[in-house]
Amino acid sequence: MIKRYLGAAAVMAALLFPKASAQSLEETFRTPPEEAKPLMIWQWMDGMVTREGITADLEAYKAAGIGGVQQFLVGGDAGSRYVLDLGDVKNLAVVRVNGTALPTLWRTPFRVDVTGLLRNGENVLEIDVTNLWLNRLAGDEREPDDIRWAEPTRMGGGSFMLEVPEWLRSGSARPSQGRKAVVSYKVIRKDTPLLPSGLIGPAVLLQVEK
Repeated sequence: MIKRYLGAAAVMAALLFPKASAQSLEETFRTPPEEAKPLMIWQWMDGMVTREGITADLEAYKAAGIGGVQQFLVGGDAGSRYVLDLGDVKNLAVVRVNGTALPTLWRTPFRVDVTGLLRNGENVLEIDVTNLWLNRLAGDEREPDDIRWAEPTRMGGGSFMLEVPEWLRSGSARPSQGRKAVVSYKVIRKDTPLLPSGLIGPAVLLQVEK
């Protein structure tokens, strides 16, 4: 049975590589001629292609021993752009698509063009959102105080720091470990209403015509 399989393999090799000698048969299998290399179907999804992406794909195919491709454009329109709309954001957002960071979004509309960064198959979307300090300061006021303050002023009702505390001046550990911020004028209290924060949305990916 083994000899029969080996004989069949030799016949196939002779048909595929008629010029190959017995001595070069193994080498021919390892490095086949261009006309014997396999082809593959290459689909461009919704026109989401770039010059860099095409080059990277072709180089990967060549390294894998692919001899050629049959290319199809599946769905969408190569003339379309893809825009990520984050909806409502409080207050700043940085979008990263497949590891590439885009310019900071700081005002409405919170939209960014991601056409050149999308690729076929799986994409990784990351959104970093930064809100204002008010909520953090209100949270700090729920922790024990470790700074001495003057009496509230008549205008504004805030309090000034009387002196820089020793722990801050010396850079030692803070007594009130739950507090994160240090201010010289305190106007935020623990009952100050909190502000909406974060990615409120809705976040959607829009396909628009160029």
